[in-house]
Amino acid sequence: EKVYPCLRFFGWKSADLLPDIFMESDVGLVLYPKGAVNSLTNKFFEYLAGSLPIVSTLSAEEPCQLLRESRTGINCMPGDSDSVYNALCHFSKLKKNGLLEAEKVRCRRFFENSYGIKKIYERFSLFVEEIVGLR
Repeated sequence: EKVYPCLRFFGWKSADLLPDIFMESDVGLVLYPKGAVNSLTNKFFEYLAGSLPIVSTLSAEEPCQLLRESRTGINCMPGDSDSVYNALCHFSKLKKNGLLEAEKVRCRRFFENSYGIKKIYERFSLFVEEIVGLR
């Protein structure tokens, strides 16, 4: 684990440790180098489930559109450290002004409404019903 004044990099952690880490965190970083071929990563959804706004450098259309439409984070240009810095400053200002908690609630609510277990089971059961001819 690397610790900087306002930033901690944990490296890989097991799933049972994530809730405590997320509770201590203000934002989730999904940073990849320019040219990386990634779309929506597990980390992306884990952060939303953990009520964390996202700062991302994913360049695929899906994560960019999802962050833009859901207002659950900021997408930065890959390789542009200034835009990442500005995004982190944005969330720091929100925290300083007592507004970050509302952003975190928005992230969790978006996750639950779009990807939570009830929503997934509902979609899956409709899919199965359609396949077996019940719909």
